[in-house]
Amino acid sequence: MLITQKVRKGRESDYRRWQEESTELARGFAGFMDKEIYPPGDGMAGEWVVVFRFRERTSSKPG
Repeated sequence: MLITQKVRKGRESDYRRWQEESTELARGFAGFMDKEIYPPGDGMAGEWVVVFRFRERTSSKPG
């Protein structure tokens, strides 16, 4: 699952904390493997990319 989100300047640490909480929630889904967070690159206008990995497509539903 791939998600892009815009984060207001100065709120990056809040966003990272919120992402830590979402990782804990994702661990409750069957087949959850891992999650990666990519901060915005040059010219990305504050857009972060979050990648959740599950064993199977249907695994992204609550277990």
